[in-house]
Amino acid sequence: MSEPAAPAFRRSRFARASLVSLLTGALLFSGGTAAFAENETLDILLTAKTGTPAFDSVPAGTIDGKDSGPDDNVIRTNDYATYRVEAVANGGTAENPVVTLTLPVGQEFRDIPAWCNDADGVDAVPTPATMPAPPVPITTTSWETLPQQTLECHIDNMPNSSTQYLDILAWQRSEVPNGTTLAPATATIKSDFVVTPVEATHQTPMIVSAAPQWDLNKNGIMLNYGNGYTYGNFLACNFDRTQTCHRRDYSVLIGGQNGGKGNTPLVGDVTFVDNLTAESMYGADVVNNPNWIAAGSDAINKYAPRLA
Repeated sequence: MSEPAAPAFRRSRFARASLVSLLTGALLFSGGTAAFAENETLDILLTAKTGTPAFDSVPAGTIDGKDSGPDDNVIRTNDYATYRVEAVANGGTAENPVVTLTLPVGQEFRDIPAWCNDADGVDAVPTPATMPAPPVPITTTSWETLPQQTLECHIDNMPNSSTQYLDILAWQRSEVPNGTTLAPATATIKSDFVVTPVEATHQTPMIVSAAPQWDLNKNGIMLNYGNGYTYGNFLACNFDRTQTCHRRDYSVLIGGQNGGKGNTPLVGDVTFVDNLTAESMYGADVVNNPNWIAAGSDAINKYAPRLA
């Protein structure tokens, strides 16, 4: 299976929180060492929520395509993780602060927050700007060759004793195998005075949840069973041109659930078995049809469906 190329970046309408006093209880988070220039210090904290609703009614920590909630450190494929950067300024106004978030291999930026600008004050673009589609054929290690993406955001000046909360979405790519432990994301902050970036790491590793969740049917593009389009006509039988056969064409559809959360590409050959018995085509009562009975032991050869 191939995944569509990443869409053009959308500007998410994340509202940046109002400036508040310096956080207390910082022992709950991982943070970088404060950097000093004149009286200004900066600090940065990085946490994350894994996944978006709807979640699955399973025990916390369950994988195999499932996710119990945003706080279990499990991230389904084709779902978003929300990284929260908490930027802290003390000892003076932080002028022209720059926040950078680097994702682990296997995640990518698809929705760039509205508050994230580049150095010229226009919409920021990650580096690299685009991500490749999964290769064909795909393998269980294809994701390991993906580039690592970084997003640099120039934000508003930060007054003394203030904290800004910045939420950034990251998309979990579908080709990362089930049970993979991702490397940690990292975030940094710097300013005109604090020129050496202060770094924070997301300390709790995310575990990828994925499983093949595909449906195969002869329903064409219709979602409701039995409503798919079929085509048929009468023509000479390909196995005996003296006989007339009724040809019936079906469209085989392989599809996944809408959104594909927790789904994984199919690796290797895809095979299936179709039931070509007379009962599957005409119903179980076909064996009681007078013509079937009259044909005796030749009934299957005479009336049962065959591949054209």
